[in-house]
Amino acid sequence: MFWLFVIAFINSSFWFGDILKDYAFLGLLLLLFYKCSAKTVFRTSILLLLIVPFLNAYISYLNLYDGDKAFARILPLFYSHNWGDIFIMNLKGTYYTEMLNPQYAITVRIVMFACMLLGFAAQQINFFNRLGEFKNQIQKMFWIALVIAVISNTGLMIGIHMGISFKYFKPAYITIISTMITILSGICWLHLNGKLKKLFNGLQAMGKMTLTNYLAQNILASFLFLNIGLGLFNTMPYWFYALTAVVVYILQIFFSKWWLSYYNYGPLEWIWRQLSYGKRLPIKKQITS
Repeated sequence: MFWLFVIAFINSSFWFGDILKDYAFLGLLLLLFYKCSAKTVFRTSILLLLIVPFLNAYISYLNLYDGDKAFARILPLFYSHNWGDIFIMNLKGTYYTEMLNPQYAITVRIVMFACMLLGFAAQQINFFNRLGEFKNQIQKMFWIALVIAVISNTGLMIGIHMGISFKYFKPAYITIISTMITILSGICWLHLNGKLKKLFNGLQAMGKMTLTNYLAQNILASFLFLNIGLGLFNTMPYWFYALTAVVVYILQIFFSKWWLSYYNYGPLEWIWRQLSYGKRLPIKKQITS
């Protein structure tokens, strides 16, 4: 986790809003649950998710954050043509908006940690290697989560339009989490039905190089959207950005499959493993005749 935080610090210089720093911090907290049963981990996760809407409202009521003015002073650096200005903006911006702001520092990180616990519980029961056993539950989960996502999102939009402040209960995270579960269960359902096999094979390769692909996206986005590169931020129609995202993902799938045909790990995964274990690991695959 220490070395992940070092990588996160470097990435934060290039990309405002890096999430690896949160993973590194929460990864240490996850060790507290290392010997807990899957049932305990799952229940803790659900409890955290249930209290988030109330906690979010309470933190908003306290109004503890006063970093907006400080952030506004450094925001012009975001449009600079100088790398140094971009680094300063990204690092200071992350500090003001994600470390000092309690809505992010507390609420968002609790949601992240709850999701980590869900993943840990799934790993403990070997969920993803036993998908077939849970097919009925996955289908029910999909439809229930979809209905909750539609209702909560519609209710949230109506409430905002009517000027409702949601003083005691903020439903935004219910929309986010139910949408996440809809996507997750939908992907599992497609996989169980044997759909999109080529896509899943590609995503499998991409997933083995998650860290490399994530950082590559951030650095590429810096060159595409900021003024140190092409400066395409907020200058093109929406379809351009959607198409760019799809093209980048497709290219990364092909690149990941090609890379893993010759190497054991992605380049950054290899570096991270060596730093973590403190020894040199072979990256090239042994070719047998």
